[in-house]
Amino acid sequence: MISDSIHIPILVVSCDNYSDIWRPFFEIFRKKWPDCPYNVYLGSNYEKYDGDDVTTICVGADVDWASNLHHMLDKIDSDRVIMFLEDFLLIRNVDTVDVQGMVNIAVHNDVDCLRLKPSPPPPSRRCQEFNNLGVISAGEDYRISTQVAIWKTDLLRKIAMPGFSAWDFEVYGSLLSERLPGKYWGVYEPIIDYRHCLERGRWLEEGLTICRQSRVNVDLNHRDILTKTQKLFLRQQESTRWRSILKRLMPGVVSRRLHRWYRNKKLADIIKTRTVH
Repeated sequence: MISDSIHIPILVVSCDNYSDIWRPFFEIFRKKWPDCPYNVYLGSNYEKYDGDDVTTICVGADVDWASNLHHMLDKIDSDRVIMFLEDFLLIRNVDTVDVQGMVNIAVHNDVDCLRLKPSPPPPSRRCQEFNNLGVISAGEDYRISTQVAIWKTDLLRKIAMPGFSAWDFEVYGSLLSERLPGKYWGVYEPIIDYRHCLERGRWLEEGLTICRQSRVNVDLNHRDILTKTQKLFLRQQESTRWRSILKRLMPGVVSRRLHRWYRNKKLADIIKTRTVH
């Protein structure tokens, strides 16, 4: 048992456009994690969630994903935070002791980012002192991601440069992390297990299945369903883009290096025009 549990807040990053997802998210959250000991915050623009156990942080006009995140963090007095996205639906019960253990490890080992699910790919190098943990090394694709993780707030601010979308945060943030000192760790087996329920703003059938299995009602008047056929069509469209074609034609190492060169060049341009706070 963890006797000296450390309490840090959970921040669910969202915006008013996804307010119809809030109730399914939180109803499933409470079913799967009924004894969650952490204060839970929901980031939005103007709308508020009416659950008594959730504090809504309204940041005003929707600027961009990273700027909104900065405003949310401004209103949370904590040097660490567990970050969720609103479309991450839990698929199995959360063991509070396991989460508390990870929080304690992050704090006592001064870990800057500790990912609680091995997605994108798991860590590249194991931590000898912890069986289920490894280091996410510099140069790894998606070293930074929006997956559920324990973050040092200061690092999260630096990685989430104002102007970044969630996609930018992962792609350019991974490159930016190589310029910033810090420990980036992750689990090999999920501590918090979930599936994302939306793609391109539409419900995934898997997400609706999770809701049905949890006996949670979904209001389908707000957004469409992305069927398996539509999803396959989008994947086929993606495969015809020049980057996908180039990746198939070139050896993997060459293609990856070319992508990194291009993205590093673009990141340098971004840094010239924005300030890392």
